[in-house]
Amino acid sequence: MSPDWLVPWCRDHLGSEPAEVLHSSAHLSEVFGPRLADGREVAVKARPDQTGRTATCVERLRRAGA
Repeated sequence: MSPDWLVPWCRDHLGSEPAEVLHSSAHLSEVFGPRLADGREVAVKARPDQTGRTATCVERLRRAGA
């Protein structure tokens, strides 16, 4: 079972929809491992934004060249 946001997120950001979810877990973050319709197996991690943490993480990744 996957959350409502996973299909549109994968379509918008990865260019393919999940065909099935191979695994999922949740604690502080939600982690899903879908196999996409194009055959790729990916990991998607989601965590509620707390006091701008997302912006800080994105900026660090940008600076690291990720």
